Amino acid sequence: MSEAPSSPPQPPPLPEIILRGIGVADGIAFGPLHRLETAPPPVPEDPVPPSRAPVELRRLDAALAAATARLRELQANLAAAGNPDAAALFEAQLAALADPEYTGEIRTAIRASRLNAARAVQTVSGKYAAALAALADPYLRERAADVRDVALRLLRLLAGQADSADLPATPHILYARDLSPSDLAAAPRDSLLALATAEGGPTSHTAILARSLGIPALVGIPDWGPAAPPAPGPVLLDGTAGLLVFRPAPARQSAAAKRIRARNRLGARLAKLRDLPSETLDGTPIALRANIESPDAAPRVLAAGADGVGLFRSEYLFMDGSTLPDEDRQLRAYTSIARSLAPAPVTVRTLDLGGDKLTRHLDFPPEDNPAMGCRALRLCLARPDLFKPQLRALLRAAAESSNLRIMYPMVNDLADLRAAEAVRLACADELTAEGIPHRRDIPVGVMVEVPSAALTAAWLATHVSFFSIGTNDLTQYTLAADRGNERVAHLCPLAHPAILRLIRLTAAAAQVAGIPACVCGEMAWHPELAPLLVGLGVSALSTSPDAIPGIKHVIRSLRLDEARTLADHVLTLETPDAILSACRTFLSSHTPDLLDD
Repeated sequence: MSEAPSSPPQPPPLPEIILRGIGVADGIAFGPLHRLETAPPPVPEDPVPPSRAPVELRRLDAALAAATARLRELQANLAAAGNPDAAALFEAQLAALADPEYTGEIRTAIRASRLNAARAVQTVSGKYAAALAALADPYLRERAADVRDVALRLLRLLAGQADSADLPATPHILYARDLSPSDLAAAPRDSLLALATAEGGPTSHTAILARSLGIPALVGIPDWGPAAPPAPGPVLLDGTAGLLVFRPAPARQSAAAKRIRARNRLGARLAKLRDLPSETLDGTPIALRANIESPDAAPRVLAAGADGVGLFRSEYLFMDGSTLPDEDRQLRAYTSIARSLAPAPVTVRTLDLGGDKLTRHLDFPPEDNPAMGCRALRLCLARPDLFKPQLRALLRAAAESSNLRIMYPMVNDLADLRAAEAVRLACADELTAEGIPHRRDIPVGVMVEVPSAALTAAWLATHVSFFSIGTNDLTQYTLAADRGNERVAHLCPLAHPAILRLIRLTAAAAQVAGIPACVCGEMAWHPELAPLLVGLGVSALSTSPDAIPGIKHVIRSLRLDEARTLADHVLTLETPDAILSACRTFLSSHTPDLLDD
């Protein structure tokens, strides 16, 4: 009996090709790679005759107007999607487009140097970008990227091209030598699985935007030039480990697929919590509210199962559009969001401009230390022409929507609160005299984000209806470190022992006065900190709508006495690292599925 012929030996599988970069946005993705060429369009170098200058100036004006409109659209879309910090990234570019020095120098180059509009944009922008890139301050160096992004958009428009990169509508992992933040903001979110670039860094606007949008991202991936990718076929990008893998081995693909499935299963489980109450296992309610900046975000608030809005950032009404919003426009915005979410409370923070948030419509004199300058409530009290129309609009909207609340930012002490309330009551008197319906007794609260407010919380609590603890500013003011300055940002950890003591002090004052205390800063965004905040006495958390399901999962998995025990233990710890370790250990014993990655 003859033996069956044996199969020919199979060649060994080709080895993986692994490119290492810097992970700037966590997550993992597997799919086809698309390389994007981001070079600007060719620019004619021939001089233009003087008679052509008016035509080139009109082309420039049209490009400036189109670029401004598009950036405002991107900003509005990001804000409506619950990404206020991402939306704010484009303020620098909008300011450049409106800067008379920058645009004036481009116009001068057209008139005096006989340059066409594109060549003038390229020349002037190159000079500005080079000057910024040469600065010692890393934060200011990043502004060179803003100038380059503005120039690229203008050059595309002047060349008659689309002002944003052309990306596939099918799912893909994007690779580019560099990618502007505006190109990323305009990319189809459903098809962009992940992002890798050769240039950029963790503090670049593109990296910040990727993190905000939840897109896994790497920077510092070697550029293989115009040649084909190192290996054909789908690639695996691991933003957590900082890897871009060509020909990923079956074991690596299997592990990645397992992580992706685990994330999807968790998402499905969290979706089922939407209509369940946010309460601990022993029945203690912990309100979960949303931070938003546009009435258009109401569907996302409802979809997340939020208990209303804990922070409506009203300054975005002032940062969008070509003019400042008048009383009637604000009235429509506040009424719209309150009606959409009734009867759940909607808390509107009064104008918080100045410091790191500027607008094109106000003339802000330069300040040596803007974070501690005339900003937020200080600005409003100094500018009743801004403050009073907003208060009047809120009082009028509250007459129709009883769920509306007012919150004053950056209150130092009782004197600040009394000054603000005097303006509000004066507005109510005006509306009464004018026969305009309004609600005089609208609930009023304060942001506790200055150490002096936390230290005098017992006095403030007797004069307001609620507290909202803004941990971002409270941290930077307590620790005397600008969280926006990368040279000292490491001094503003997520959870510092001093901040925890101020939170407990504030929450205790609220409990004595019988008012709720909410946390609406970055600490409320992290699931591992939710048990600690509950244990410190906080009765509500307000965060991005996208984070609410995960936080609700945590709240519904713990008992109040456990949270208090955790808080008592954490308050004995001396370092932020020890605090975070204790909180993560607690979370892993209650909801380990949130720590899969």
